[in-house]
Amino acid sequence: EQKRAEDRLRRSEAHRAEAERDLQMTIDTIPIQVSSYRPDGTREFVNRAWQEYTGVSQQDAAGRSWGITVHPDDFDAGERAWRESLATGRPLRMQMRFRRAGGEYRWQLVHRVPLPDENGNVIRWYGVGSDIEDQKRAENALRKSEAYLDQAQQLSHTGSFGWNVASGDIAWSREAYQILGVDRT
Repeated sequence: EQKRAEDRLRRSEAHRAEAERDLQMTIDTIPIQVSSYRPDGTREFVNRAWQEYTGVSQQDAAGRSWGITVHPDDFDAGERAWRESLATGRPLRMQMRFRRAGGEYRWQLVHRVPLPDENGNVIRWYGVGSDIEDQKRAENALRKSEAYLDQAQQLSHTGSFGWNVASGDIAWSREAYQILGVDRT
């Protein structure tokens, strides 16, 4: 009976170890930066994607400030937001620039959520960061293009409108409102 109990225990421990390895492999291979933080906000863990993105090892990241890879211009706002989340226990969501391994700063969308214990006290924070630099550049290019079109219509005194027949939405350019004397509101 004791032998069977020991065998069950060994199988159970082997199964748990395999599950832990699978979880670690999943966390390390997902293409997003993952980190965990102590209740005071110091970094505890970073996954392989985070390490490859930043060029900072797990050993160098653990116990260090959350902002070791943050652009200096984004640090103060990020620090205020992080301190507020730590104080209130509310999730954090913000955009900031992170330094890549090669030294280039790129925009990231950062989410951090608390893990509370049964009494509601935060025992750990989990965070993810995803590179949104390409999205930011596309948005900037779209804004420039729209401004250029707006300026060209003003100079040529031509307006434009678009009509989505399926939804019924109609969009007018600023110059179209001006030409027709219609208040934009």
